[in-house]
Amino acid sequence: MSNKKKITLLHFSVVTGLLHFAGIIGLLHFAGVSSLLDFVGLTVPCHFAGVTGLFHFAGVTCLLHFAGVTSLLHFARVSTLLHFVGLTDPCHFAGVTRLLHFAGVTGLLHFAGVTGLLHFAGVTGLLHFAGVTGLLHFAGVTGLLHFVGLTDPFHFAVLTSLLHFARSHVYFRLLESYYQPLCSLYFTIYY
Repeated sequence: MSNKKKITLLHFSVVTGLLHFAGIIGLLHFAGVSSLLDFVGLTVPCHFAGVTGLFHFAGVTCLLHFAGVTSLLHFARVSTLLHFVGLTDPCHFAGVTRLLHFAGVTGLLHFAGVTGLLHFAGVTGLLHFAGVTGLLHFAGVTGLLHFVGLTDPFHFAVLTSLLHFARSHVYFRLLESYYQPLCSLYFTIYY
């Protein structure tokens, strides 16, 4: 892929929608994470405008902000989590274990199980953006993902397929009305 095409990929509207929302900037710039993401300009795709539409649509907000996950994402050891040193500990905190242990997801990076988690009623669709695979395989990101064998789970066929969906912002708006009751039901049943 030429540099021009890579730039086009990083700027197309759906990727901007995927990567830039106020809350996630706080997470990505959390102590130590900034340096990880600054690596070969990764902060640039993470700062594009428009992420609110993706992550703030009702179901995903419910999923990401539900108690255990919030604790994980804002926990002091997020640096450790993202540097893959002691990844198991932060991923197995109370509550997060319950989230990840569904459909055999006993490990964060076991994509057979994560598929079960993400596939519930169209979350796959959330992640299936055309070209996001290209974003993840972008030169610097590849280096980022190669930490301690992380390439294996991240280049897993299932993740590649998860990250290739139609780039329609309308899709998320259509899902919004569906995810709110779905997540409410899910958390009522499991938590």
